[in-house]
Order: sequence, then structure tokens, then C-alpha cells
Amino acid sequence: TGALRIVATSGTVVATAAETKEPSGVWMQRHARIRAVDEQVPAFHPASIIHLTENVDRRTDIGVANTSGLTIDVAVELRDAAGAVLGRRIAQLLPFSHQELGGIFSSVGHPEVADGLARVTTTTPGGSFFAYAVVTDLGTRDSWEMPAELMAADLFADGFETGDPSRWATSAP
Repeated sequence: TGALRIVATSGTVVATAAETKEPSGVWMQRHARIRAVDEQVPAFHPASIIHLTENVDRRTDIGVANTSGLTIDVAVELRDAAGAVLGRRIAQLLPFSHQELGGIFSSVGHPEVADGLARVTTTTPGGSFFAYAVVTDLGTRDSWEMPAELMAADLFADGFETGDPSRWATSAP
């Protein structure tokens, strides 16, 4: 895997990218979304990636790209739609490196997830990263990408998503 960092010394950068893979002998091409600097996930700030699926027909991969000059650990916490923790993976990234964690739910013992989410964060002071998920239809080889979105609050720390409707009217901290 790899990542390309483009820095304009003047003017405006207009760029696009695509990648081609050969999983199981079948070629496919996937558009790679260009990200702006202000989309980086800073240290100690959680981000989430929603609408993830993994089963015999679909695979979810999580990608992380270190945007700092530090070696960082990025924690990927996986949850189901109800918020139950399914597992956790740690990706250690060298400065400005990229890593993709394939079959993420299967890798933590949950090969059947209908609607999952990933919470990604780093606790390395001064660290920052981009994260995304790619869900691939294993029959057609079509894939779609979801970027990590910065979270306004840690939604699962206070039991807000417990399923108790009396709590739903309460605002998150």
C-alpha cells in the first residue's frame, strides 16, 4: 500500500487518483478520494466510520494514513449497530506511512456484521492521520469508500446509545 502527499507551493491543486487490485485473480479499479488537510484526525480526538458490512458476500477493509512525522498507534475499535464492542485492532504507522487492515470484522472473530461501525483514534501526542473504510462486494468486485468523520463527542462513553428511549431526548455532552 502507499500514500501520496501533494503540497502546493502556489496556486491550487486539482488531483484525482485510482488504484487497481487483483484480489483472487480478478482485476478491479477503485477511485481513491483526495483528502484535504483539515480532514485529518488529530491526537486524542475520535473519528467514526459508519455503515460497514462484512459477510460471505462483502468484505470491509480499514485504511489509515499517518499525516505526522511521528510513529503513531491508531486504535480501531469495532462495534455493531447497537454499540456493542466487537473487537479492537491497533495499527502502528511509521511517519507518513499507510496501512490497510483487511477483513477487519473477520480479523476480530466477527465474520457476519450487517451494520457496523469503526471508531478510530490515536493517543500519540502530536500524531494525526486520515482513515477510511472500503466495503467490497465480493461477487461483482464493486467497492465503495467511507471516510472517517470527526466525532463531536464520544457517543458511547455515557450510555447515550443504550437503547433506552428515555435517554434519547438528552443531549450529548
